[in-house]
Amino acid sequence: MPYHIRPLDTTIDLPRIVELVNTGNPEPVSEEALRARQEQEVPGRVSYTAVVVDEAGAIGGYVSVVRNPWMASGHFWARVIVDPAFRRRGLGELLYQHTLDFLRTQPATHLISEVRDACSEGLKFARHRGFTFQRHLSVSRLYLAEFDPAPFAGIVEAAESTGIRFFTLADVEMTLENQRKLYELHRACAADNPAYEGWDFPDFPTYCHSTFDSPRYLPSAHLVAVDGEHWIGLASLDHYAEQQAMHNGFTGVLRAYRGRHLALALKLLSISVARRYNVDYLYTNNDSTNAPMLAINRRLGYRASPGMIMLIRVL
Repeated sequence: MPYHIRPLDTTIDLPRIVELVNTGNPEPVSEEALRARQEQEVPGRVSYTAVVVDEAGAIGGYVSVVRNPWMASGHFWARVIVDPAFRRRGLGELLYQHTLDFLRTQPATHLISEVRDACSEGLKFARHRGFTFQRHLSVSRLYLAEFDPAPFAGIVEAAESTGIRFFTLADVEMTLENQRKLYELHRACAADNPAYEGWDFPDFPTYCHSTFDSPRYLPSAHLVAVDGEHWIGLASLDHYAEQQAMHNGFTGVLRAYRGRHLALALKLLSISVARRYNVDYLYTNNDSTNAPMLAINRRLGYRASPGMIMLIRVL
């Protein structure tokens, strides 16, 4: 056979994997970021990555399979990417069958994957293998040089006039009690986010590890809204210095406090944080049915770009 599959070797393969990932990613990824992702240990995570190579050892494609502990029981996520120069040679099918072989060693019942909106070839490949539509993610960017704060003057001050306070995690000691407050707040807000539907929220130790031990974590880029002693809203940013960008990780407000423009205030404060880090733009992914957050983003000037089609197959 002219092609064969072997496990990923992080000592030599990552530059090539970055090239492949960046053929389909909404945002470019660096070798450093990919290495950190590969090496980050999450308790209970299952992760497997393999590459397909030709007789000369050149990598033509790769597959990544992940199961995080907060995913629905039996659900695994996989992504197959083949270099455009290597397509129509059966490499995608070879990697896909290899994925199924791996999943047979796991308690897998469902396989999730994703395809860019504009990738009709990838969508056709998935549908021919039994994948069906699950949800759509809207991807959008806000270029800070274009943002005009004038229409939003007084939004944050109006919230503060009602007794709401805003601070970042850099402003408080992250005691176990405050970590727990952040966790409970995030979990309560996430329950209403359609992107979390069907997923179990991580347990407290896993949440703390994935949040505070992440190479992207910046205490000064995590905003919290409080009413008295009660934490009632949050907005987090992940810093991607190599891209001169920040990612809106999550923005949410407790149900009892919605309709008071607090999410908008948190987003405006996030923009101020991003400016202090001199990034070029903010980007975010939202479930396409999350109308309230999409409306806030459009109001702020986030530009829509090709999104992601999430697919699922019963195994």
